[in-house]
Parts: sequence; structure tokens; C-alpha cells
Amino acid sequence: GSAVTGKDGSYLRRVPPGFNRRVVVAMPDTDLLRTVEASAVFMTRSKITLKVSRRRVRSGRRLVFKGRVVLGGEKLSNLGLHVQIMHSGTSLSEVDGYTAPDGTFTIPLQVRDYSRPLRFRYVAKVSRASMWPYVEGVSRPVTVVVVPG
Repeated sequence: GSAVTGKDGSYLRRVPPGFNRRVVVAMPDTDLLRTVEASAVFMTRSKITLKVSRRRVRSGRRLVFKGRVVLGGEKLSNLGLHVQIMHSGTSLSEVDGYTAPDGTFTIPLQVRDYSRPLRFRYVAKVSRASMWPYVEGVSRPVTVVVVPG
């Protein structure tokens, strides 16, 4: 499409929704100027939801993470992802899984034994490598308190 500049030389053009876009703006040749061109890339970020079966769990028990990955309104099938386990701002480990045909995932985790109550944060991540050429996606964190068994 085209756009018309205002008196100050600015213009407004909406980018249609959808996956990654490369937008090129060009001003054609005139008697005084050569063609001028500029481009911008709009990267699509996935939306990841993450829920946990319990917010408080005993050591040695099992947690189940469930969620969904959506990209540009489409549910993504067989997409590799991982749930990152963090304590005091430090990443401790990850558990891996894949999305089902409807974009959902279920990932079980056996909780280690701890001698005192601890608070852990979990986030689901889809790496850029498994989503190429899209941007890495990260869910909002969920917090779980693990108490001695």
C-alpha cells in the first residue's frame, strides 16, 4: 500500500497483524533525489501461559505444569519448550516438554526433598531455536512453596 506524508513530512501506516514482517518504506526517484529506502523488521513474540497443579507442595511429591503456546493467534504443535526452575534469582535446572496439536502442554516434575520450606519460581520458555525465526517467548512466573515432607 501507500501512504501520504503530512506537512511536516511524517506519515502513519498500520502494519497488519500476523507473523514476522519486514516493512520497506521507499520514496521513488525525483528530479532532485534518488530513490530512498528504509526497512524495519517486526518480530512476532509467542504468548505462553503457565499454571501449576499446586502452589504449596511437600518435598518428594509431584507437581504438574500445564499451559498453552500461541503465536500470532495460532496454536503451535510439537514445539519444544522448557520450564525453568529458579530460587533466589538463580536458575537451578529445567524440565523439558513439547506442545500437543492444540498448542497445550503438560509437564510433570518430581520435587526434591528439602529440610526447610523454600520458595521457587517457575517460568515456561520457548527458545528462539525451536521457534525460528520468531522471538523467544517466556510465560509469567508462578511461585510454589515446597515444605519438608
